[in-house]
Amino acid sequence: MSDLNIPIHQNDPNNRNNPFNVELLREMAANQKEEIKCKQQELALRGKEIGMAHELSMRNIDIHAEYMRNTPKYVFRNRLLIFLVIITILLIMILFFIYCLYSGNKEIVMRVIEIIVTALLSGSSGYVMGRTKKEQAATAVTEPV
Repeated sequence: MSDLNIPIHQNDPNNRNNPFNVELLREMAANQKEEIKCKQQELALRGKEIGMAHELSMRNIDIHAEYMRNTPKYVFRNRLLIFLVIITILLIMILFFIYCLYSGNKEIVMRVIEIIVTALLSGSSGYVMGRTKKEQAATAVTEPV
């Protein structure tokens, strides 16, 4: 019955004179401000992260471009060194053969040539067998049965 004596404007939850609602609204506004600050900080950190990732990727591209510019130099140098080693070995062998032929040791030349031919044939046949096995294994894996 005591509720009947209270005026209606005091029971109204939208009443601005009610101190509980005002404090609640202030607290909600403060929480919203804190949340907005946190979101802004989060966005700033994310922006820095994206900027650093971009900078890192640009450095990576520059390093890769530099590597690609220098790759032909290294490939050419390596091929040239291999070529020079092969030419040097062949020259030494030819000089050895000429010396043996002029000194009358034809049998030594024939034995060395026999050893070289045998080594080349066995090495190349082993290489071919290994290569075909590798290719067969690769095709067996890729082709469904």
